[in-house]
Amino acid sequence: MPHAESFSIASNSKPGLCYTVTRSQANDWQCTCPHWTYGRTECAHIRTAQSLPATKSIHKPEPPIVYAHVREVTPQPDGSLYVPLLPIGDPHFLYTLCFDLYAHGVLWASILERYRLPRSFSRDTCVAFIEQHGRKIYQFSDNPALPRHQYQILSGIPLPDIPRYQETPVEYHSRTGYPLDLCRRYLHPLSPT
Repeated sequence: MPHAESFSIASNSKPGLCYTVTRSQANDWQCTCPHWTYGRTECAHIRTAQSLPATKSIHKPEPPIVYAHVREVTPQPDGSLYVPLLPIGDPHFLYTLCFDLYAHGVLWASILERYRLPRSFSRDTCVAFIEQHGRKIYQFSDNPALPRHQYQILSGIPLPDIPRYQETPVEYHSRTGYPLDLCRRYLHPLSPT
């Protein structure tokens, strides 16, 4: 379903948690919260998003995905994402791939649909896993004596650009398109000295 707008709405009951509310071009609303996901009924997050002026939402179209022989999700100059093939039976690589796609602007609902993942595979669980275990990417080898594919674990969360001095998470989100919930999670505005 093509999305016309996307909003990041803070949870009232869980501080620090944000849900993604999307409005399709047909004016159908969806939310990633459990109330909407399991009950398919309008939630407080959708009502909040509906009350926001259109200028408050930052819409960035989902980037096209191209499967390629790359180490990790890699943005291209034309706006597309080169995405590595997913090794069978490797949950760590799956978590990394989902996290990276989300961080590069692919909606969580689209990720679940593309990889046929259950709705119980939550964005928050994925982010927590990556924070705890790091990102797993391919490490290609040209040496015929070594296995064709090896892996490397990277700690830390990559940001698309260096934050500017005293830049708030909302400003960083507006400038880079990085998901607002991740901006709020990983960017702490510098306090003036």
